[in-house]
Amino acid sequence: LMLVLRQRPALLAADHGQISVDPAKTSYLNSHHSVVDRFSQSPHRRPILPCGSPRDMFLHIQPRKLPGVQRSLQKLFGNRAVILTLSEAIRMRLFGSDNATETFRKRAGNLLILPRENHTVWYQHPGTSPLALRALLGGAAGQLAAGTAGEALNVPPGAQIGLEIGGG
Repeated sequence: LMLVLRQRPALLAADHGQISVDPAKTSYLNSHHSVVDRFSQSPHRRPILPCGSPRDMFLHIQPRKLPGVQRSLQKLFGNRAVILTLSEAIRMRLFGSDNATETFRKRAGNLLILPRENHTVWYQHPGTSPLALRALLGGAAGQLAAGTAGEALNVPPGAQIGLEIGGG
């Protein structure tokens, strides 16, 4: 956006929440077989790989394995990330509404990993390089980042939650 102020051009820019990250400290799910072996499969019998970004990762987990994988990830990441089912996140209105479409539900999977502070979690897809970015958007912020996942579920409707969905 270019503006003219007193006959001089000016450029206005806005940053909406990038956070510094250290790619060398990224936690990769690839070596955690208790999670990877429980990815849902596509109609072509291939695992549905995680999507999102290293600051807001969406997993497609076999439905009957979901509670165990959620507990496993909570134990693995402790206070470094909030682990929520998609249903919990929708009830908390993290996506702006508690009326998510079926298309959204299919695409978003059923489990979210929302790293806190400057932590990152990723799955290195075959044929890709490790994370090299030094700044990213997304992750848990505000009240969601301050408490445990259990505490976060008690956030009253309409409260400021602070989830940013960002691209890597």
